[in-house]
Amino acid sequence: MVFVYAAIYIVILLLFATLIRKTVWGAFGLALLALATAPLWPEHLDGWFRWIKTLSVLVPMAFLIGLARIAHHDQRGGAWKFMRGEWVLWGFYAMFALNIAEASVKDIALGNTLNGAAGFVLMILLPAVRYPGFKQRNWGFAEDNRGDVFALTGTAWNVAYVSWNLLFVYNENPTYFASSASLLIAALLYTFLVNKPELFGMIRVFTLAFHLTLRAATDVMPQTLDQYPAVPNETVSTVWAIVNFVAMLSLLAWRLFSVNQYRRDDAAPPPKEPAATSASEGQSPVVEARG
Repeated sequence: MVFVYAAIYIVILLLFATLIRKTVWGAFGLALLALATAPLWPEHLDGWFRWIKTLSVLVPMAFLIGLARIAHHDQRGGAWKFMRGEWVLWGFYAMFALNIAEASVKDIALGNTLNGAAGFVLMILLPAVRYPGFKQRNWGFAEDNRGDVFALTGTAWNVAYVSWNLLFVYNENPTYFASSASLLIAALLYTFLVNKPELFGMIRVFTLAFHLTLRAATDVMPQTLDQYPAVPNETVSTVWAIVNFVAMLSLLAWRLFSVNQYRRDDAAPPPKEPAATSASEGQSPVVEARG
């Protein structure tokens, strides 16, 4: 039954991802609606990690990303120009990095040091909005759909993120493993379906916000996917953590090699993982943020 619930949830998340790309105002309205459920949160959220995670995603999703998407999509002037500045992209970057840092700190606090360390390496590998000395921007808004926020992470980084996050949930709360696996698979699967790995960051954040709202305001998860918890296994956890850590170090080595190679060739683009396709055929170019 767990696979049926998971399949249904993945389909719902894929449809939600499609919706938020099609309507920036609708996505903003849903973000406000999610925040309006705050009076229900004390009944469902337990501990500092759940509260910080929920607030650190829902608040900036509405008032940072939501308003910035509207400003870019509608090409609004006046006071809206402020929301088209590069600072918005740095805010999105900080939000994503904070999400990784929160989980990594929690992982280490639980004694899962190796996977926690892998998380911090992953955070270092998260491309900055732009690198000093490089002209190319790694975060931006698409020309063909100005509501899309792009982050040139690359497929390799996306897959590494999914593996690291799954192990974190496996160690931190096995009860949440099935729902978290569905959530992460949906975000990664969407990027494959539309052939846009650079959309992973935006889809991940919006689907995570949807998921956190369900957990904070309803009992949907405890009545469905949470009924099928993962079975903790120390050997599985240890081997998985080693694989994650080695993978992160490999990506870091590739990144450093790429930086040196680009500098020798006087090339502008920032380093990419082996599977990254930041400017591949079929992808939308990224436009400069104004401000």
